[in-house]
Amino acid sequence: MDKKIIEAIQNNEIGCAIQKILNVESGKKDKCEILARLKVDGQSITPDIFIPLAKKANVYKYITRSVIEKSFAYMAKEEEIKEFSINLNMLDINNDDTIKYLIDKISYFHLQKKIVIELTEDEELTKELEPEADGKKRGIAKVHEVMDELHKMGCKFALDDFGKGYATFDPLINLKFDYIKLDAVLTKEFLKDGRKFYMINLLSEYSKRLGLSIVAEYIETEDEYKAMDYMKVDYLQGYYIDKPKLIETRVQF
Repeated sequence: MDKKIIEAIQNNEIGCAIQKILNVESGKKDKCEILARLKVDGQSITPDIFIPLAKKANVYKYITRSVIEKSFAYMAKEEEIKEFSINLNMLDINNDDTIKYLIDKISYFHLQKKIVIELTEDEELTKELEPEADGKKRGIAKVHEVMDELHKMGCKFALDDFGKGYATFDPLINLKFDYIKLDAVLTKEFLKDGRKFYMINLLSEYSKRLGLSIVAEYIETEDEYKAMDYMKVDYLQGYYIDKPKLIETRVQF
């Protein structure tokens, strides 16, 4: 099965689903996140399986390219959605061909004002690294370079998985983000854990002082929605808000 999964990735068979995000203040679901999907032999293979396999087999770049080409073609024609996000990690940031492809497609589809790049919070995101032998930037210097270029185009950035890592505040201090996305570590069953509730409330206040917006993920009940509204969290995402839906993505470039 592992071989078939890798072949499916190489053959551009990655699909896309969208999960809408609620603007709590306006009540509109006019934002969404693009989620990668894969089917092999009729089985739905989840990202937690196919992404590590892709990284190990050195074919991860094909996933990013598939998501870019297919979701951009769809979103360029989608008028209801005002803003959508895709996920990038340090493998993407460090791949010049991937970043060039991303920038070219953003310009081609005129999505500069519509796209949010979600960067996963991990140790490498703010790590100081020496330049490569050819002088190319690495680590946080490379992240700054990519973010500056895309910000100048009008794109926005979100810090994904906030709360999951150990160096949570480093990216907020060292990089310019527009959104913070709270991980399930903070939001899952937060009504049963006073520490989580208190932390989310503090983060909501903190983000507003910094001019950032917060997106709380994994919202699954009405009570959780009401509590987030009470804490003035800006955006909500999760099964209570919307379940991921596959979109038509049969395009080739």
